[in-house]
Amino acid sequence: MDVLTQYSFWQLVAIVVAISAAAKAIYDFIFWILDKFDVYHSQRSKQERLEEQIKENTEKTEDIIKYLDNNENKMNKYFDIEKIMIRHTLISSCEEYITRGWLYTYELQACLDLYEVYKDLGGNSYCTTMIDKIKELPIHQEP
Repeated sequence: MDVLTQYSFWQLVAIVVAISAAAKAIYDFIFWILDKFDVYHSQRSKQERLEEQIKENTEKTEDIIKYLDNNENKMNKYFDIEKIMIRHTLISSCEEYITRGWLYTYELQACLDLYEVYKDLGGNSYCTTMIDKIKELPIHQEP
């Protein structure tokens, strides 16, 4: 009790106010630190989620690339099959027209159209020879 009697009322009020201000400053400082920790934690969590999304998207992209590569291989096989079928059709038709010795206009046009597709698919020169031969044949008008 000696401590209380050595100070005046106003001095005690000033001490209480000073202690209260110090407590309030400590309280504010603690909440400021907690707020900064929450911001850091939130940013860290956001960064981790973004990194996880990047990883998932990378895996999905790799899967898509594999799928596209597989489809490209399949498409190349289909193109090869189509080229073989066109070559067969052209050779059969041209041999028929050469054996017959003439052809209709629409038959020539059909062969020329098929030949253009064949060339676009990377066809070889054997069909070129056949097409050149049927171009020299007499053309009959359609019936």
